[in-house]
Amino acid sequence: MTRGEGADGFKEAIEAADAQLHYFSPYSPDFNLIEMAFLKLKALLQAKAEHSI
Repeated sequence: MTRGEGADGFKEAIEAADAQLHYFSPYSPDFNLIEMAFLKLKALLQAKAEHSI
């Protein structure tokens, strides 16, 4: 199924409700909490390694 396919009338129902339909990529690290946690952990470990040399 492609982005243009789907339930008939879905887009029209969204627009009729005066709402907006936004498409997001299937995977985005910006919206993945574990990615954020590992990013912080990596930064902490790198900072610790710099001070231990």
